[in-house]
Amino acid sequence: MTTKNLQECHYVYKITNLKPTDERKYYIGVRTAPNGTPQDDTKYMGSSKYLKESINELGLEHFSKEILSTWDTREEANLEEYRLHQIYDVASNPEFFNRAVSNGKEFCTHGFVTVKDRRDNKTKNVSKEDFNNFNYYEATTKNLILVKDKKTNKHVKITKEDFVKNKDFYEMHRNNIITVIDIRTGAIVTVSTEDYKKFDYYVNLKAKKIGIFDSNDNIIYTCYGNFKKFCKEKNLLFDALTDSYRNGGYSIYKNITNIGKRRLEKTGREHQIGWYAKLLK
Repeated sequence: MTTKNLQECHYVYKITNLKPTDERKYYIGVRTAPNGTPQDDTKYMGSSKYLKESINELGLEHFSKEILSTWDTREEANLEEYRLHQIYDVASNPEFFNRAVSNGKEFCTHGFVTVKDRRDNKTKNVSKEDFNNFNYYEATTKNLILVKDKKTNKHVKITKEDFVKNKDFYEMHRNNIITVIDIRTGAIVTVSTEDYKKFDYYVNLKAKKIGIFDSNDNIIYTCYGNFKKFCKEKNLLFDALTDSYRNGGYSIYKNITNIGKRRLEKTGREHQIGWYAKLLK
C-alpha cells in the first residue's frame, strides 16, 4: 500500500546495526514523515535511546535503514508495527533495541508525547525532543486518569479533580489496569496491575505525600506510599518523624538528652535532630 498524501507519509522501517558490539542488531519502528516520501526521510533513525547511544558510539555509517512498508494512515502503520513486534518479540529478544512492544491501537508512544499546540490549539503527536525544545507544546494527558463513564459505559480520561467531584457518574477502570502516581515524575499515569505490583515507584492515588525537612527548613526527602519502608531505606527516625507529621510537623528530639544523643550517634542519625515531617499537597 502506498502513501496518498506526500505531505504526511506513514511507514514502518527497520534499522540494522552493521557493526554490532553486542547482541543488539535491529530496531523496528513506525514513522510519520512530515514531507515527501519515506525514502526522503533519511535523517530519522528512530526514537530509542538505546539505539541512539549505539549510533553515537559506533557512527551513523554503521547503521542502515530499510523501509518495510508504507501506509495510507498512521493507524494502519501502527498495526503493522505491532504485528512485527509480536512476531519478533522485540521486548525480550536480545537482538532488538526496542525493549518494548507498541500497543498497535493509538499513536506509537515510544519517544513521542501527545500535546496541544498553543499556536493553533490542535492536539498533535510530537517527539519528546521537540516537546522539550519548544515551549508552545503543552502535554494533554498530564494528571489524567482512566475511568468508566456510567452513562455511556465507555472508558474515558478525565482529571482527578473531575473524578472526585463527579463520583456518581464515573468509576475507576478495573480491567487489569490501575491509575497510580509515578513518584519519579509526580505524574498520574495508568499502568497494568502487573507493573503496579512489580515497580515500587508506582503508588496508589490515595498515598500520602510526606516531606522531610532538616532543622534549617530545607526539604531533604519526599516520600510517597510506604513511609516505614522509606525511612528504613534512608536510615531515618521513623517513629519520631511519623509523630512529627501526624502532629503538624514539630521538630524531633529538639530537647534530647546527652544520653539520647549518644544513642543516635551509634546509629549514625544524630544529624537528624531538629528535623521534621509534614504532609504535602
